[in-house]
Amino acid sequence: MTAEPTRDFRAENSSLEEGVRSLETATLLQYVGFLCKHLEKGGKISHTYDYPFGRSYIKMATQSASIPKGCGANAINVIVPDGMEIQRVGDCDHGNSYNMAEGSVSGAWTPIYPDIAETMINMGWHFKKSEFGPNADEKAVNDLTNGHANFKCMSMEEVRRKFERH
Repeated sequence: MTAEPTRDFRAENSSLEEGVRSLETATLLQYVGFLCKHLEKGGKISHTYDYPFGRSYIKMATQSASIPKGCGANAINVIVPDGMEIQRVGDCDHGNSYNMAEGSVSGAWTPIYPDIAETMINMGWHFKKSEFGPNADEKAVNDLTNGHANFKCMSMEEVRRKFERH
């Protein structure tokens, strides 16, 4: 009878911790750079948030690394620069990887924030309705496509009324 090979969980966890420590807080301009590329390549904005990007907890990779998958508040969203790779290890993952070189997303969410929108509009970006996915807030999309960066999302009452009609 041969013994099953054992996993070295300590070494694996140490590697994942090192990967997480190598991430830095992403800047507004780093996310703008990704989002412009994403939209130019035909990607969509999935959600609109009415709070600033600084509250987003999006990270920037500084080297290729392995990071743990996570659900809910433990999810890690990371911008991955050209030439780097982020590998996610584990079972459940709600995190997103934003690939700078390709403008692609691994995950389901590509949100926009008012300060990101304002920066893009000031750079000359003109938002189109076709750049927003079906879950983007209708009121915010209308504001953005009319050139208003300080958009307001629907109130919970407006959301309820919208879904009661369907």
